[in-house]
Amino acid sequence: MTRLTFAINFFSIALSTVLAAPTTAPIIRKSEVIDTIFPHYLVPAVQNFPNTTYATQHTAQINYTGFDSDMSETTMFVGFDVPYNNATNCLIKFTMPDVLSGGYEWTAKGSGKFDVYMVTSLIVPGELSWNNRPQRYPTLNPQPLFRITQPTQGGEAAVDGYMMRCFNGQRMDFELVADHQAGMVEFDWFELDTPKTGITMEMSM
Repeated sequence: MTRLTFAINFFSIALSTVLAAPTTAPIIRKSEVIDTIFPHYLVPAVQNFPNTTYATQHTAQINYTGFDSDMSETTMFVGFDVPYNNATNCLIKFTMPDVLSGGYEWTAKGSGKFDVYMVTSLIVPGELSWNNRPQRYPTLNPQPLFRITQPTQGGEAAVDGYMMRCFNGQRMDFELVADHQAGMVEFDWFELDTPKTGITMEMSM
């Protein structure tokens, strides 16, 4: 059994164990934040180019015109390598800070809203395309774990959702998808640690 196959099998078992029953709790600031981690994988799925695969990117885009009939949506797959530590709860965070002089000018237009879905299999950079992208969890009736509302003028996003159990020492992969009910949205950012920009995962006790 290859390492990737083992990881995917473990991921499937862990996913069903963690998410089959609602063991999460409403988002409440925990007493101790253990770590804040950044994604190691940023892979787009582009509806306009359904068979085109992409390697891991440094920038991320989420696009939706507001009309499904345009068939020009871009979603973003993000993957976190979760470290071994004492954290038990994980929370997705998002922020668009003030742009430093000469820095990458992020974009947040339209509703500023997107949803975060857990996916049923690990993303594979260089192989993922719109047509073969991982399914959202649960497959019969996908539900977002988090709903993100980002002020278009910048700042920290509001996060609506539930704390989830951390997969310590494993991968946690998600798809970022425009909230279709909210209408048009456009995001473009460069993932940075200083100043903290984009999507992160906060690990806490």
